[in-house]
Amino acid sequence: MSSSDPPSPTPAAKSFRVCLNCRRKKKRCDKALPTCGRCAYSNELCVHEGDGSSEERSLDFESLTIQSIQRRSPYPSESGYELGTPLTSFNPQSFAPLAAGDEIHTFIFRTMVETIGNRANIEQVVTSYFVNVNTWYLVLDRPAFEVRLRELWANPSADVCLVVLCMFLVNKLPRDSPSGTMRDGLYLSVKSALALVEAQVTLSISLLQSRLLIALYENSHSMTQQAFVTLGSCVQMTRAFGWNRPGFWSEDRQREHPQELKDCCLIWWTMVAFDCQNAIAYPSIKYPLSTVEVDFPIPDPSVFNNLLYPRSELSLHTDQFLGEILYEECPLAKSAGYAQQVLRGRLQAGSPARRHHELSDAITAHVLNIMSGPWDTGHRFLSVTLAFISTMMLHEPYLQAAALSKDGPYARSLETVASIVDSVYHISQTMNANDALQAPEPLTPGGALCIYYAARLLIVHGGVVLNGTGVQWMVKVQSFRRSLEIFRRRWSVADTYLRQLDQALHERATQSRMP
Repeated sequence: MSSSDPPSPTPAAKSFRVCLNCRRKKKRCDKALPTCGRCAYSNELCVHEGDGSSEERSLDFESLTIQSIQRRSPYPSESGYELGTPLTSFNPQSFAPLAAGDEIHTFIFRTMVETIGNRANIEQVVTSYFVNVNTWYLVLDRPAFEVRLRELWANPSADVCLVVLCMFLVNKLPRDSPSGTMRDGLYLSVKSALALVEAQVTLSISLLQSRLLIALYENSHSMTQQAFVTLGSCVQMTRAFGWNRPGFWSEDRQREHPQELKDCCLIWWTMVAFDCQNAIAYPSIKYPLSTVEVDFPIPDPSVFNNLLYPRSELSLHTDQFLGEILYEECPLAKSAGYAQQVLRGRLQAGSPARRHHELSDAITAHVLNIMSGPWDTGHRFLSVTLAFISTMMLHEPYLQAAALSKDGPYARSLETVASIVDSVYHISQTMNANDALQAPEPLTPGGALCIYYAARLLIVHGGVVLNGTGVQWMVKVQSFRRSLEIFRRRWSVADTYLRQLDQALHERATQSRMP
């Protein structure tokens, strides 16, 4: 036997079929269980198709003996499944097959299985993501992704496996991190997997979606620098796809590819929303906006609804809820657009009062339009909170002047901000009454930022400038703090907001004691 031949396996049980690796490489397989000779020699995950005559071609992961699947977190996760011990490093021997090019698919597939577990666990991760985060972070189309997920078991795809790993990362709660920090082994492993995939495969929407999920994770757990860099790379990817060229969004392409362009629109406006939130949450860092380079209007996703589902065909859908979803607008696009205008105006400064009030009135009308619609979708809550943040930021520079001059050009600023703070206070009271992760509104990072922003304005201006509806400003601040304590169970960025509020309260108390 030559040294290049794979070693002969010990006599053991055999499968009735060749393993997937040998079949894909068109190599002879000895069908040994639990791993064939070739897979043992190349240190690859060896999985055989089910020996029964099942119509679905799937892999039997129940028979796998991966040590990381056996290890579990001592805490049950509130996201609906238990988290496996995150990978702290990759086995160096696992990188050897990557020189073959197409083996990146097998490697990321094996990483996904070792990190999450068997097929049932993986499907549970995907379901948990879609019924929670994807109701407001609109970067993935569920039906299309689930089709690709079903095909994954027979034809591993690095793109799809990477998205699943990113879902697993985003689903993780702060309490699920054994190290007490969200910059743990799982986060580093997923980012490493992303780099490996991008080095070997062609750019795709799936890779963009993976990066956006990582950016969400970083933004929501106070990794400001990392979120800025990741989101900037996402914008560069959209330029590679041609989104920065008007021809990409032409009417001819809208008629030919309505679903593709609608998905691209949803991704783009979600990027703009989180780009703006990052800039608002950390004004002292002064990172530039990543999404302002497009100098023409990108369409609202709702413009594609008539192309996808003509009114004449709506009667074919017997589900009334489905009919509503097909034609509902995407308010997040408008909210993100207004937030971008406010930030750019603040950067330019000195905008005339008339323009200031026109933008404020447009945002208010947008909020009223959202409030009049159904509230069964999470992106509506995210849209309202982003609009609230934009309005408070728009009027904040003029609050002191408005309090001193009731007839000045910015006198309306005081009334507008006080009204929004009262609305946020009502949201906070509702959330605190439930005092659980199962709050009526989704726990979005934008919701935490909105509550923090309102609380900060009260600490700075409350009692003198912002009196609101008679409730003392400190009572509202305490309510906002309780809400942020609920938020931090899901997103650790709320911890940062709580520390900043405590610091602001301390500074106000110090100033009040000064003669």
